[in-house]
Amino acid sequence: MLICWCCKKNFTLKDRRKNDGHCPHCQIELDLETYLERFIERVELVKDAEAYLDSFITDIEQSMHNCPECGDTEELDKIVELDEAKVSLTKLREYTKNF
Repeated sequence: MLICWCCKKNFTLKDRRKNDGHCPHCQIELDLETYLERFIERVELVKDAEAYLDSFITDIEQSMHNCPECGDTEELDKIVELDEAKVSLTKLREYTKNF
């Protein structure tokens, strides 16, 4: 699903093809090269974010004690950070599996 730069409405490549390269809503010409460039930029940003989260999770796991139940406040904070990072990474991977 793509969004027209002019009218901001959603369209598919099939819609564009049916309309001879134009938006099915406002009839403005849609240059796919611009959309491809933006998509590539987004993919690179997502890859960078995934690498950062992977590294962040590894760093936290390596800095933790073997006994998270010991009651150390700093350790509990790390556990919370770790859980949040893992959730973010899972959501990111779910989002990117459609790329």
